[in-house]
Amino acid sequence: MDNQAPVFRPPFGGAECRVSNPRDHKGYRHVVAWCIALGATSRDYVIGQCEKAAMDDAPVNAIYKPGGAPHAQGADAEREWVVCDEIARPENRERVEQYVQAMVDYEELLAEWHNARKNIPPLNTYTLTFPAVATITMQAVSLQAAHVALAPVDGQLHHEVKQVTPAFGGTMRLLLDRPAGELVATDDPDHKALPAPERRMPLGT
Repeated sequence: MDNQAPVFRPPFGGAECRVSNPRDHKGYRHVVAWCIALGATSRDYVIGQCEKAAMDDAPVNAIYKPGGAPHAQGADAEREWVVCDEIARPENRERVEQYVQAMVDYEELLAEWHNARKNIPPLNTYTLTFPAVATITMQAVSLQAAHVALAPVDGQLHHEVKQVTPAFGGTMRLLLDRPAGELVATDDPDHKALPAPERRMPLGT
């Protein structure tokens, strides 16, 4: 299973107004889509419209309430929420539904991801030591300087280098034994590199 949570990628609208959590939109995805289709840039505004729809127990496919403005009076103040089916232009209606479908798809993927993580057994920590040969090529004015460059900062025999390896979510630690280093290649005319010893694989591998 992929450790990365799904990312919500809507068909339009900027990240600053994105509302994808059911806790925020209260199930009124069409309100979200309509606000963003009209160019809303405030996430708080979009959430506020969803809260109003929830308080009014608006239809699930509501998009806005015409009489929602504070100055609305009379019949305008009593008008109900407009639903997506009432959008006059088909292309605008399709645009809203496209955004809503992207929200639904994202929520389903996120739910699947959370459920899959519940089935993962608890992770244990294992520390293993592998015999290995490390070959390091570096530039220095002399062989002695090259050895000094690999000397541990704390003066101990081994120099510890840590590297986080995201592939398996662990830490690789390389211990360099400086005195044991063999010169296997150099362009320094004062030193002749010795051929590296032949390493045979054990039979049966």
